[in-house]
Amino acid sequence: MSAFFLFLNDFRKKNQPRGFSNVEMVQKGAAVWRTLNAREKQSYEGRSGRLRERYIRDMKKYRVKSTDKISVHR
Repeated sequence: MSAFFLFLNDFRKKNQPRGFSNVEMVQKGAAVWRTLNAREKQSYEGRSGRLRERYIRDMKKYRVKSTDKISVHR
């Protein structure tokens, strides 16, 4: 998941009681995201990198299991 979407998830949680529509929520979140400096974005980018690494690791395991199942059925 991208750093922006991680930020947007947090932004939604904080601003949900205000009753914004989905479109308004994304527009307002994007406006806030553009104002953040690199230091403020750093935690989201770090989380995004860790999630990407986990995804790649999980997909490798999945592919190995899928290949094993296909080999058994042949």
